[in-house]
Formats: sequence, C-alpha cells, structure tokens
Amino acid sequence: TPHHTMGALYWQFNDIWQAPTWSGLEFSGRWKMLHYHVKNFFSPVLVSSYVSDSNYIIHSTSDLLTTVSATVSLTLYTISDSTVLKSTNFTQQIPPSGFSVITMPLSKVLCPSTCYKANEVFAILELYNNSILLSRNEYYFAPLSEVTLPSTSIQVSNFVQISQTTIGFDIIGSQAAPYLWFSSPYDGRFSDNGFMLPGKLSRSVQFFADNPITVQQFSSTLTHTSIAD
Repeated sequence: TPHHTMGALYWQFNDIWQAPTWSGLEFSGRWKMLHYHVKNFFSPVLVSSYVSDSNYIIHSTSDLLTTVSATVSLTLYTISDSTVLKSTNFTQQIPPSGFSVITMPLSKVLCPSTCYKANEVFAILELYNNSILLSRNEYYFAPLSEVTLPSTSIQVSNFVQISQTTIGFDIIGSQAAPYLWFSSPYDGRFSDNGFMLPGKLSRSVQFFADNPITVQQFSSTLTHTSIAD
C-alpha cells in the first residue's frame, strides 16, 4: 500500500473485566458501536472516501483474490431535510488484493447545481456487485460539531419473527439521523447499528438474540437514539 503496511490492528477488541473502556466488546460480549464499525471497515470489499488537496476521493478496496466488477453509487444529500442533490454511479474493476480510486474536484461535488457549504451536505456511498450490496459508507464534509442537525422522529414497524432467535424490523426517519443506535435489554446483536439513516429512506434491520425471543418481548423493549436527539 502507499503507506507500506501489510495489515492493520486496532485497540481494543474486548475486556477482561467489567469497566468503561474503549473496547469494541463489553465484558459480557455485547457489541458496542465500535464493533459494528469494525465489521464494516474490515469487510473483504470496502468503499470509503476522503478529501485531499481540494479533491474528493472515493477509494474502493478489495481483499479478495479475484477481480471485483463493481458499481459505486454516490448520493449527495442536504443535512437540513435529506433532499437528494445528486446521484451518480461509477463502474470499477477492483484488482485482486488491490484498490480502485475515483478522484473529482471537491468544488464540483459541493456544487451539483447550486453550491452548498461543507456543513450543509453529506454523502452516502454504496458499492454493488451484480446488484448485491458489498459495502456502504457515509462521508461528512465537515465535523458534526459544525453541523446544525434537524430534529427527527424514527418510526419502527413491520416486526417479523424470522426464527426463534431472529427478529426483523423496518425503520424510517423524518430527517437525517447520524449514528442511529438501537438498544435491547436482551443479549444479542443487530445486523447493523450506529449508522447514518437519511431522512425519508427506509431500511431493514435484524436482531440476532442469544436465546429464543418473541416479537412482543423485543418490540416492547427496543429503544433508539442518535446524535440528532
């Protein structure tokens, strides 16, 4: 790689006792937000982005031993009301154990038709292979401390019993909800958690319980929060 590394480590994976630490897993094994993001940024195929030298750069990385034919979808939203400003698709051939880069002027990204400030928009990136979603990521063009987040309401519906230990449900928000976090008193983990949910865009999530659980037990105790709260 450009930085001459052959891998990456992070501190830390788990705890050897109950304590408020920076581990990704609690002593009991419950996933913290970090561990959900670890699952994503250590996925075999990853799309990410960053700004460098006034350019917006999309980086698609693959750890697979075969070439990945991918489509990268870039959608730009307003933070104030999640209006879609622009949606663009790029076709990529990611080499085995390699990466592919897309570079565009930042000024072009922030000015799809009308120009916006960096703290007024955010981007959602999705990488597909034959319509199968391999990676999803978001990018904030300014620190969230400099962003005025709108208040939002999250609707949770369509609870379904997939198996004795798996519950599915749908979510939709009135406005953007950064780092949307679901909690349950029951031991287990979610299919994803701590993510950005653009306003008026629905998403399906599953909960994998350690022990048998019913829809009534789960739905009556599920809670959620986000930075917008």
